[in-house]
Amino acid sequence: MLNYILRRSLSYIPLFIGITLISFMIMHLAPGGPEMLTGFTSSRVDPEIRQKISRIYGLDKPLYTQYLNWVGNILTLDFGVSFQDGEGVASKIIKRLPATIILNICSLVLIFALAIPIGVYSASRPGSFGDNLMTVLVFVGFSVPTYWLALLLMDFLGARLGWLPISGWVSFGWENFSFFRKLVDVSWHLILPVFISAFTSLAALSRYVKAEMLEVLSKDYILAAQARGFASGKVLWKHAFRNALLPLATLAGLMLPSIIGGGVIFETIFSWPGVGRLMYQAVMARDYPLIMGNGVIVTVLTLLGNFLADISYAYLDPRIRYK
Repeated sequence: MLNYILRRSLSYIPLFIGITLISFMIMHLAPGGPEMLTGFTSSRVDPEIRQKISRIYGLDKPLYTQYLNWVGNILTLDFGVSFQDGEGVASKIIKRLPATIILNICSLVLIFALAIPIGVYSASRPGSFGDNLMTVLVFVGFSVPTYWLALLLMDFLGARLGWLPISGWVSFGWENFSFFRKLVDVSWHLILPVFISAFTSLAALSRYVKAEMLEVLSKDYILAAQARGFASGKVLWKHAFRNALLPLATLAGLMLPSIIGGGVIFETIFSWPGVGRLMYQAVMARDYPLIMGNGVIVTVLTLLGNFLADISYAYLDPRIRYK
C-alpha cells in the first residue's frame, strides 16, 4: 500500500508542473498588467513609469526566470501581492475562506444526505411511482439554469415576500449580536445559496447512485444473498451499497476543490464574500497575481482530490494497489 501511495504521489509532480506552466503562460499573454495600478490604460502610462513598475514586479526579467521565481515563491506559499491594493494574495484568500468553506460544506452535506437515499430507493424500486417522480425531478434539476432559478427565488422569496435574505452572509450590525443570534443569522443567509448550489449536483449524484446500485444489484452474489433469505435492507445497504461506493469515491474527491475554490456564479449572485466572488472581482480588475494564486490553490486541491480518490480506490479494492 505504501509503495502504491508513493508511486501515485510522484506521478502528480509533472502534472503540477505542466498545469502551472500553462497557467503562467496564459496569464503572461493576457492584456493589462501592473501598470493598471497607476489608474490609466497601458497606452497612456509614461514609458519610464511602466519600466519602473515592471522592474518592481520582476517583469523585466526573462520569461523562464519569471516562471522559476513564481514557482519558487508559491512553494513557500508566497503568491505575490494584489495589483488592486498591494495586499498579499494569500492574505486576501485566507480572509474569504471561512465564508466559502461554510457554504460548500453545507451544500455537500445536503447533496450526499439526499442524493444517496434517493438513488438507493430508486434502484431498489425501479419503475415505481417514487422512482418515476424522482426521475422527473432529476430532469427538472438538469434542465433549469441554476442562475435563473437563483434570481427567481431571490425575487419571490426575498424581494416580494421578504422571507429570506438575498445577499451577504450576515445582517447589518452582526457584530453586536449574541452568539446564538449570530448562528441563526448566518444559517438564515445560507438557505438560498445552499439550496441553489446543491440543486444540480443533487440531481446528478442521485442518478449516479441509482446507476451504480442497479449494476451491483444485478450481480450473482446479490441474487445469492436474496435466495438465502437475507433481509432486503441488509442486502441493499450492507452488500450492494458497499460495493457501489467505489465510483462514489471519485466524485467525493473531485468535489474537494469546490470546498475551497468556491462557486464564482453562486457567490457573485448572492454577494457571498467568499473565494469565488474574489476570483470574479480579480478577473474584472485584471488582477493577475490574485487570479494565478487562486488558480494554483484550485489546481493543488484538484490533484489532492484525485490522489485521495486513488487511495480510496486502493483501500476499497485491494486488487488496484497491486496493478
